[in-house]
Amino acid sequence: MNFIAKFKFLQKKRPVIIITGERRKIISKVISNLLKNTLKFGEDFLIFESKFKDIKNLELFLRTSKKPVLVVSGIENVSEKEFTTISGFIKSLPEKTNLILSSDDEMVKKMGYFSNLNTLSFGFQESADFRVSDIKSNGGTNFKVNYQGTVIPFWLKKIAQREEISSVVCAALVATIFGLNLVEISQALKQD
Repeated sequence: MNFIAKFKFLQKKRPVIIITGERRKIISKVISNLLKNTLKFGEDFLIFESKFKDIKNLELFLRTSKKPVLVVSGIENVSEKEFTTISGFIKSLPEKTNLILSSDDEMVKKMGYFSNLNTLSFGFQESADFRVSDIKSNGGTNFKVNYQGTVIPFWLKKIAQREEISSVVCAALVATIFGLNLVEISQALKQD
């Protein structure tokens, strides 16, 4: 991003979503499509993809955004020292930051233990805030998302692998931060 674009961002303090981890590209695409199709945000939010070890380069956006979201979907090969450095970075972020973690990656789950951020998790584990269950394939893919005692059915047109389902649930979680409910999200994804 060039200097002028950074200046415009800082002036408007737009919502920013930063995605790191192994599935960052697919998660970024699903989040972008979901938010643009349901919220009509257009240019009102920014999405960045970053390697885990390079996440500090985007610190300015997280600190100045009116609604910062950091998604950690998994950790690529990082040393213990790099993990400690990034964990310290996350711990230092403003409290308004929404930290979204994969419950299916043990190292990622650890990040939620020392953070004072608004932290939510997604995945297939029983402990996930947005938990996937009851996956069935029948010309498409059906599954359920369990959140705070509510179970919402989701349907995807194509047969989806676990990684794709997890990415969709991550996007759904992010969309709830921007004010959508799971029924609206499920309907939007069904039409996609």
